[in-house]
Amino acid sequence: MNILFFGIGQFYRKRKSVWENICSGDEVLGFVDNRAKEIGMFEGKPVYLPAEILSISFDAVILMSVSVIEMREQLLSLGVPSEKIYPELFNEAYPRMNLPLSAS
Repeated sequence: MNILFFGIGQFYRKRKSVWENICSGDEVLGFVDNRAKEIGMFEGKPVYLPAEILSISFDAVILMSVSVIEMREQLLSLGVPSEKIYPELFNEAYPRMNLPLSAS
């Protein structure tokens, strides 16, 4: 599975070790952040602006922030399919578990 993480702040850093174990067989393609131009690279991976991910082949964007509603709305407005957007809820929404964030 090809994964992008949206958010590289404190929320991500607190949960990084959990996700390293969960994603051990997956490919982390990079990160998504609204400040991507300032950041460039993070943990040896590229950081993309949200609009840039439309040109990348990925299976899931995992939202790593308390602002999941705003992040989800931003991605949907850019045309990212809802079935590829997952909130990080203590890893319960990991794509393999088939629990996408509902549109409610």
